[in-house]
Amino acid sequence: MKTMKDIVWYNLYLKRHRREIFINIILLILTMLLSVCMLSFGNTVYTPDVVLKVLQGEILEGATFAVYTLRLPRMLAGANAGIAFGIAGNNFQMILRNPLASPDMI
Repeated sequence: MKTMKDIVWYNLYLKRHRREIFINIILLILTMLLSVCMLSFGNTVYTPDVVLKVLQGEILEGATFAVYTLRLPRMLAGANAGIAFGIAGNNFQMILRNPLASPDMI
């Protein structure tokens, strides 16, 4: 039998869970938007339409080389480095059992 306290806690859990999902969706959309911007801007500016055509496999002179050879590897390396730093920070905090662990604790 559920008590009033259990119902309140469950409602708070659902509210927090919905907020986390909403924030994750916003962050995913922002990451995708910034990725397209990184692939678009450089010495030569390409429209997002051109970048998406190149990513779909269409060969456009100049744009294919710039996007596939220069910009896409740089964007993926940056994303992977960010993921690696996040995982390393999470592991560091878990090993020290301190949510506020900083590098000067070593």
